[in-house]
Amino acid sequence: MKNTKISSLIWIFSIGAAIGIFGPSIYENLNSRLIFIHLNTALAIFILNMTILFWGVNFRNRLKNRFKYQPVNALAAARTTALALAASRTGALLSGFYIGVALFFIPALSNSANNQRLTNTLITTVLTLWLLALGLWLERICRVPQAPNKDDLDK
Repeated sequence: MKNTKISSLIWIFSIGAAIGIFGPSIYENLNSRLIFIHLNTALAIFILNMTILFWGVNFRNRLKNRFKYQPVNALAAARTTALALAASRTGALLSGFYIGVALFFIPALSNSANNQRLTNTLITTVLTLWLLALGLWLERICRVPQAPNKDDLDK
């Protein structure tokens, strides 16, 4: 598995930010009302974060043979790697989107409804950044050390 490059995460983040900045404006023009960011989204992302965190801790402990009765099989390792890649990329896309939405709401802080929208957006942004960090952490756990070169063994 190749590690996720920071440049690809920045690219995914930029796509999400562009959608987050221009999407609410398009939505407002089509429906004559502002987009509402509900806290249920933040709750769902929080539950996802906790699930990935518990899976990562359990997987790390199984890799270090702390649970001798549950060794890691190859399919679980492959699925954990796929989960790590998906979490880091999803975290980058969603954090870019919610930061873009927050930038959209900042100029319109004149009423309390927009203040609530901005607060909900910032809470969700923090949780999506946590999802990104958890994905990168789980990728680091799944990293396999490279085999030594044949030339290094001959020395």
